[in-house]
Formats: sequence, C-alpha cells, structure tokens
Amino acid sequence: MKKITYLFTVFLLLVLGACNPGPTEPNVPPESIVIVTIPFVEITTTITTASIKSTVNTNGPTSIAVEYGVGNYSSSGDFVPNSFSVNTIANAKLTNLMPNTRYQFRIKSVANGASKYLIDSSFTTSSQLQIGDSYNDGIIDSLDNSGKHGSVIKQFPASNWETAMKGSGKWSLVNIDKLKNIYKNRSLFNLTTIPGDLCFWSSTLPPGPDGLVWAQIVNFETGPESGVINVGYKTDIHNVVMYSVF
Repeated sequence: MKKITYLFTVFLLLVLGACNPGPTEPNVPPESIVIVTIPFVEITTTITTASIKSTVNTNGPTSIAVEYGVGNYSSSGDFVPNSFSVNTIANAKLTNLMPNTRYQFRIKSVANGASKYLIDSSFTTSSQLQIGDSYNDGIIDSLDNSGKHGSVIKQFPASNWETAMKGSGKWSLVNIDKLKNIYKNRSLFNLTTIPGDLCFWSSTLPPGPDGLVWAQIVNFETGPESGVINVGYKTDIHNVVMYSVF
C-alpha cells in the first residue's frame, strides 16, 4: 500500500508540474523594439565652443543628449532636433568651454524609457583665438598678426540709422569695410534678419551734398563677395551689427 501511495504522489507532482510551468519571459514583438545607432560623429572646436554633428539611425521614437566635462560628465546639452522617430542628423553646440582643454563626452539616447550610451569619446578645444570664436560677449570678426587682439561683433535689435549710430556701451556701429568683411565670412556669425529685410546698416555715409540723409547698407544674401552696396533713408528700419575691440 505504501508503494502505491508513493507512485500516486509522484504521478500528481508530474501532472501538476506540467500544468504550472512557472513564469515565462514576456513575448515582445520584434517590431516594438527601438534600435538606436550613431554611425557618424563630426566635432568642430574653437577656443571656447564645440559643435557635435551626429548621424542618428533609429526605427522608433528616440531622444538624445550629450553629457560632457573635464574628467567627468557633470554638464549636459541638448541636440537639435532633440526628439525624433526617423533617421536624422542632429547637432549640439557646447559653449563657455575652457581653451586648450580636453573634454570627455558621451551621447545618451532614451527610447521606450530605456537609456543607453552610444558614443563615449573626447575633444580638445583650440589654444588660439580664431575668427568665428565666441569671445568677450561677441563673436570674433578680425584678429591682428599676434592673434591676441582684434574685434568682436554682436547683433542688436533692428532700428533706424540714428539709433544704431548711438551705439550701446562699448559697442559701435560697423563701417562699410567691416560690414563687407562680415559678409565675406557670414557663415561664421549666425546673423539673422527681420522678415522681408536683408539689409544691415553701416556707419559710412555715401558721397553727396551736406545734409544728405542716406546711409549705406548691404544685402547679405545676393550679389558679389562683398555684398550689394546700396543707400537707404536714415528713418528706415534695418538690421544692426555693432563691434567692440579687444
């Protein structure tokens, strides 16, 4: 009798075990898994900035950011665009960096609530000032032979010519020669224009009789390398760029 009871018990355990196999892994459809890769990264540095351009491949909703620092990742910055769901090119601009300094950086993606680091690398900022660098509350537009002195430009709200000529603190309205040089290197300065107006004031008056109330302006999108020189009424509202020396 004991033998029969034992066999029956074993039988029950086998049957019950077959009916209760325990927890299983969830069945996640392959199409719901978001895969993010960054096959290409390009880094451009100045004395105080770094621009990171990345190609991001993804098959679903993704956001990315950059974490960076000197020997750590204590700072962070956003890419533009920050969130997307298709393959795209994203750019991040890091500012207020130290000259001639090595920075660690890593690119972080977040998809379906899961974080993943895709790139871990470094860059070194420039040791010398360059045209286009952010410096002294402006952007360098000229340097002397020493590379230590020059001028910076800064964009101010559009105004009439009389207001622009008053300047603002250390800032003065650019003359026509400086404006031509700015136009020549315009890709470095990220200048914007008011809707429907591509013209920038200069402090240079055109030749003519005394009391002529015109000032020279320049078209920033068409014309030869130096732009199109024109004249306009001082009461008109045009774009304004001022400069300061250092």
